[in-house]
Amino acid sequence: MTQPQGRTAIVAEHVTGLRFEDLPAAVVRKAKDVVLDAIACQLACSQLPHGRMAIEYARRQGASPVATVLGTDLRTGVEQAALVNGIFGHGDEIDEPRHRSAVLLPAVLAAAERERASGRDLVVALVAGYDVAARLDKAGLSLDGLAPRNFQEGSVPGSVAAAAAVGRLLGLSRDELRAAMGLGAEQSCGLQAMRLESGHMNKSVHMGIGARNGLTAAYLAQVGYGSGVLTILESPYGIFDAFVPEAADADQMVHGLGTRFDILDTGFKRFSAGRPIHSAIALVLDIMAEQGLTAADLDGIVVRLPTLEHGLLSGSRTLNVNIEYCVAVAAVDGELTWEQYAEEKRQDPALRALWPRVTSRGDPELDEIKRAGLGARPAGVELTTRDGRTFAGTMLYPPGHPENPFTPAEMEDKFRRWSGRVLPAEQVSQVWEIVNDLDALPDVNELADLLRVPAASRARGR
Repeated sequence: MTQPQGRTAIVAEHVTGLRFEDLPAAVVRKAKDVVLDAIACQLACSQLPHGRMAIEYARRQGASPVATVLGTDLRTGVEQAALVNGIFGHGDEIDEPRHRSAVLLPAVLAAAERERASGRDLVVALVAGYDVAARLDKAGLSLDGLAPRNFQEGSVPGSVAAAAAVGRLLGLSRDELRAAMGLGAEQSCGLQAMRLESGHMNKSVHMGIGARNGLTAAYLAQVGYGSGVLTILESPYGIFDAFVPEAADADQMVHGLGTRFDILDTGFKRFSAGRPIHSAIALVLDIMAEQGLTAADLDGIVVRLPTLEHGLLSGSRTLNVNIEYCVAVAAVDGELTWEQYAEEKRQDPALRALWPRVTSRGDPELDEIKRAGLGARPAGVELTTRDGRTFAGTMLYPPGHPENPFTPAEMEDKFRRWSGRVLPAEQVSQVWEIVNDLDALPDVNELADLLRVPAASRARGR
């Protein structure tokens, strides 16, 4: 067989040809960790106010009951399930830092339920989706490439990556997969207008849109739709021409296919906050623990971030991506989770005393570190105490980053803590066990059945 020509064809050849037997054990293990983390995040976020609104939206659609809305008693159509679970996926800043699982798993899980796919099928589709998503990022459809042009990374590359992932699960041919990616790109969207909101609705819906768009694209391609545009990763009129015309390095799409599995570069979050803030939070907490400091001892904190991240996050209206607030509340409480964004917490005298004394700035030196370091998320902090002492440090990789990974015990703790907000303890353990043995699961519906809860249990706050 001759090698297909063109980036789109090469990527499609990789995705359609990927088999479970091709995956190293470490890749399969990481895929299971991604599924566990994403499930826990989606279950927990189903309880948020905008999660409840998304559930109500799905209930009103009256679609065929073929796919699960996590954390509810509802089964709905695949498109509705992908959208709503995607909204849950990035519901409130606890999903994996690049938000790929918030787009990919909802799309793949909905299709897997409908098609009665196996656990192995789900793993392969997820790995393929990560391969495409990461290469789109490296080729220019990243936060750095998109944000300055007012676009958002979840639903621009996410729509294409989800199309590839679901296309693999459906067993599309190479040319059908090319069409699916093209149809995903036709729907790519998402604006930085989310920076105007104080909540997390527009930001969360980007992930749901990416999941739904990609799933829709794959099912359209399955019936032959979209066969006229098979070169969406090329010029002219391709996705890079549209979103990053001067900044793209589109050849990144084909580098390392089949030998470099990008799901291995996935990290996980310890704190309920935007990913660029995690190194700063961890540094502050580490220094305070080492020096025996409390928030009352601090006169001020200076945070340094890469210039782009500082510009996006300093003073943000959305508190869980507000540098100053996140660092201050973590210093006061020694942790950072949802409850610390509540209005009553904002009235805490200790927080109100420290918050105005946290300042941040962009640092060109950290820009260089970010460009040079493989996936580095650098931050620097300087703590000044009321008695005149100063403590400073720099962190390149926050807790949960592949270069600073969670232990298996930390992964399990996060899974049980967040999924336990919705599921009873016995059900949490069953989900933990079935995902850890995902390659032996004959039908993904066995897992999906465990991700539903009766309406009465949900009303009691499980």
